[in-house]
Amino acid sequence: MPASRSTKRSTDGRDLPPPARARSYWILIPIVVLVVLVVLVTALPASALKSFLPPTVSADDFSGSLWHGAAGKVRVAGRDAGALEWRLKPEALVHGTLDLDLHWAHQGFGLDAHAAIERGGATLTNVRGGGPFEDLHDMGLPGAWRGIADIDFPSITTDYARLLSAQGKLKVSNAAAPQLADGAELGSYVLELGAAAIDANGTITAQVHDTGGPLRLEATVVLMPAQHSGTMSGTLKERASPHPRSPRRSPDLPNCAAATRKVGSRSIWSSVSSGAAGLHRAAAQADHSRHARMSGK
Repeated sequence: MPASRSTKRSTDGRDLPPPARARSYWILIPIVVLVVLVVLVTALPASALKSFLPPTVSADDFSGSLWHGAAGKVRVAGRDAGALEWRLKPEALVHGTLDLDLHWAHQGFGLDAHAAIERGGATLTNVRGGGPFEDLHDMGLPGAWRGIADIDFPSITTDYARLLSAQGKLKVSNAAAPQLADGAELGSYVLELGAAAIDANGTITAQVHDTGGPLRLEATVVLMPAQHSGTMSGTLKERASPHPRSPRRSPDLPNCAAATRKVGSRSIWSSVSSGAAGLHRAAAQADHSRHARMSGK
């Protein structure tokens, strides 16, 4: 005898209709949305990126699509900032985030990075690249400094108003400036930012040391962007000559303090002798010693 199916009954004894079978169409919604976004980013021109740029950044001379495009002219705070190429990951648009692989170039200087950009801020990871300092002078790099930069920052975050965190290294080789030792090379240096380099007030603390050259440097740099000022403290001295025929005394300069001079709305740092005189004298002595060794050969 076949088993009878039980029927649910209401409180008054009437049979209730069986519940409608739950539909699973909702699973398809994210897939449909993603497909639509992929179609949009491949169809929209690269100039659509303008709506995602922060207020201080403008771009022009676009080519390609929103998915994979380029802006040949980028300006930051009114200054020429080179050109930018990007490749977009459409799946991140579901969460309202621009997820991009970036390549930036300005003359001979270039950087590659991965960026996650939102309205409230941006996170850059694997920021790597470099080039000659001379190619950054028109972007505001002060003092006509020369040298080759090598940048390696695993992580940088910003809310567009200030840096929130940054961790990595900036290596500078063959550093020189015309106002120091008549433009003679001052050696190579590394600036390092640790995991806690930027505090809640936006103050940036970095460590600087040399990697060889006429000057030995171990210092701490503290930058206060809100006050447009900074300090540098540590030890600066002339490196002893390895040449046996030209022994010379390596004066231990006073602790390389920080002196901040305001020029317009920006600040520059000069070593004091405490300062600029001490740094200039040490570099000049190193340069003079090199010439003396060459003439003595």
